[in-house]
Amino acid sequence: MTVKITLKGNLEFGTSKTYETMLKTLLQKLEVYYKHDYLLKSEAYFQAETSNIVVPRLIVPMCAEKTWRNTVGFLRDAAQFAVAGKMSLWVCNDKNEVLQRHIIEPTNEKLVVKAYLVGANAVKAKDYELAVTAFDDTLEKYDRNAYAFDLRGYARFKLGQLEDAALDFTQSIELFPTAEAFFGRGKVQMALGNLEGAIGDFKSAIENSVPLQPIFWQARRVKGECHLKLKQYDKAIFELQFVSKRPFQVEDPNFKHRQRSWELYGQALLAGGQRALAEKAFAEAQKLSKGEVVKPIPNSTRRPALKS
Repeated sequence: MTVKITLKGNLEFGTSKTYETMLKTLLQKLEVYYKHDYLLKSEAYFQAETSNIVVPRLIVPMCAEKTWRNTVGFLRDAAQFAVAGKMSLWVCNDKNEVLQRHIIEPTNEKLVVKAYLVGANAVKAKDYELAVTAFDDTLEKYDRNAYAFDLRGYARFKLGQLEDAALDFTQSIELFPTAEAFFGRGKVQMALGNLEGAIGDFKSAIENSVPLQPIFWQARRVKGECHLKLKQYDKAIFELQFVSKRPFQVEDPNFKHRQRSWELYGQALLAGGQRALAEKAFAEAQKLSKGEVVKPIPNSTRRPALKS
């Protein structure tokens, strides 16, 4: 059985010594155990000068199960040497439906990793003050952890510390650009009233993610909302029609925003002179408010090219 694989992310090892130890330990395993049957054969992914493994985006339309499982196994082994980073791998069928998702992060006993995990768990628990303190500790130990800057920025945003949050998101982007950091900075820009700047960041969030990620659709929704506020109705329609009609699973963060997406889409259509479609969009929003099943409506007649 073959499947479609999408892989993106990075693992950072902090020092050349740790990086070389990782390679020395795992190269033999690659040869003996994995028989060189894994996806990361290109030397371009292994960056000795920065002691990182970096995969900006790798899509394999037809991949054997053994190959991607070997790749997951290798990355999990490598992550035990890492001080920071995250790798995401999606397994999809021929309809692009996600069958499995693997998130691979360091979970070793290194002090910097432990500090980061304390912060990440504090964010999940919505204890944002503890999160900031934990990420301060993380960054004192290793100041190139882009994910720590990103999550500290998120915690500071939740605490209303907008300027500090913006600085953290920017630092994260400079170290390793991710959709999450661009999205976070865009939300700060939006809160500060800089809608044009927010649109630029949301566009970058879309470009640095894939449709398999919830943040891809979150960025399109809020980008459409910014266009609507700026009275850029065609651009708002372009973004919101796709978000509104996409079927989200209950566990997807976008699921709870479905009614809001239809309402924004209806507002954009109405302001853009497409009253009939606007009425249908508002009707779909009303159905969602009552818990009814929503059926897709036809696409807008306006489909301009996406521009920043």
